[in-house]
Amino acid sequence: MGIYIGCIFENTFKRRNDLEESKSFMLRTIDIIKEHYNVHDEAFRIDIDEENDRYTIETDSLQEISQISLCNGAWCVELSQKYDLLFYSDLYYLNMLKEIAITLGAKEMWVCDDLQIWRGNFWIYNQTLSNWLEYLKSKGMDSIKEFPTPKELDDNNA
Repeated sequence: MGIYIGCIFENTFKRRNDLEESKSFMLRTIDIIKEHYNVHDEAFRIDIDEENDRYTIETDSLQEISQISLCNGAWCVELSQKYDLLFYSDLYYLNMLKEIAITLGAKEMWVCDDLQIWRGNFWIYNQTLSNWLEYLKSKGMDSIKEFPTPKELDDNNA
């Protein structure tokens, strides 16, 4: 078993406690993804696991993206790849995470591993991004804020 990579970024949805609204938001998100990546309806499944309080979009058609989970005001995207691949010289997996985050309207993105998402003692799926960042800080764990980088901020303000 290895450590898998993912990312977390904010979204505008704050009504996760409303199941029907959550499903509707997830369906709209699927439409955005389908348009961006030019994939078909049958490529996506919505999985609502009420027992574990987890709402997930699953797909087999977006390369290594295994699932996109709806959190409270955030998305958690998980890849089916191990953490060390994030740092390969071509940055393919990092760029893949950035692309899905930007496609879904993110202005910031944090790279993380499954120990920081679900395999540790914190269940991100029913939390907010700020809860997650506070938890990491309290445990002395770092999250990697991937964008915007200081250079990107400087370039945009020039």
